[in-house]
Amino acid sequence: MNRTVPHSRPSLQIALAAGFLCAAGATMASPTYFSAYDANGAVRTNSNAARDAFVAAAGGVQTQDFAYDLVLTTRDAPVLNGREGFSVKAPDERHASHYYSRPQLAVSGSVDLAGRQAQVTGKAWLDHEWSSELLPPNAQGWDWVGLNFHDGTSLMAFRMRGLDGVPIWSAATLKPAGAPATDLRREVFTLEPGRRWRSRKSGVDYPVEWKLRVGQRQLRIVPLIDDQELDGRASTGTIYWEGAVRVLENGGEAGRGYLEMTGYGARMRWNEKNGSNLQGS
Repeated sequence: MNRTVPHSRPSLQIALAAGFLCAAGATMASPTYFSAYDANGAVRTNSNAARDAFVAAAGGVQTQDFAYDLVLTTRDAPVLNGREGFSVKAPDERHASHYYSRPQLAVSGSVDLAGRQAQVTGKAWLDHEWSSELLPPNAQGWDWVGLNFHDGTSLMAFRMRGLDGVPIWSAATLKPAGAPATDLRREVFTLEPGRRWRSRKSGVDYPVEWKLRVGQRQLRIVPLIDDQELDGRASTGTIYWEGAVRVLENGGEAGRGYLEMTGYGARMRWNEKNGSNLQGS
């Protein structure tokens, strides 16, 4: 099988918004390894495979009203999604990716908003995925979550939707705190859409609330705010929804994370001109 995988979904993600950073006045010890944003805004990271340590510095984003300077760290090993990091996206295994996650990243630093700076701490999630044939031809788009639970558990789950909107494939990885990750069988979990929201800017209708069943657990995923639509037509060539969510269970908050939804306005396809990007059609 050819596993040469030059494309990304849609690029290296650092879901800082999903961290729900909170002002806490935390201090950060000097990291064992140093990394930083470069002049082009690309994140640079250092890691040690022997100890699984990871440090990333996120900065370099500054506007008149907003800026941040954050450090993300963990000593946990990367979570390999699928079979040792080979994540299948359809019954035909040509449609697959290499995919790992860095959940439960500890975040600290500062955020400047309208001239006022706050020291913040929180949790974040990093995804890195690359593929040569991610989407099967009968796929419209995907629904994807990365969830950091307050007890240290993490969960990645996604489903691919067909052109008729019916799921054609799904997969999930569950990583309990202090235990190995498990590639969940599809019958063990379900991801079902709930309340919908229509964008005033694009007119696209998204299911912004979801019901997630994992074994006997019944979870509800709700957005921090409804309007987290991203207009990437100038870069990735598409409009999609990605943003911060809360995980509710038994009437309380069990975790936080991110939700990504594509293909609700137009079908996702590879942008052959730009290679690593996706665009609607």
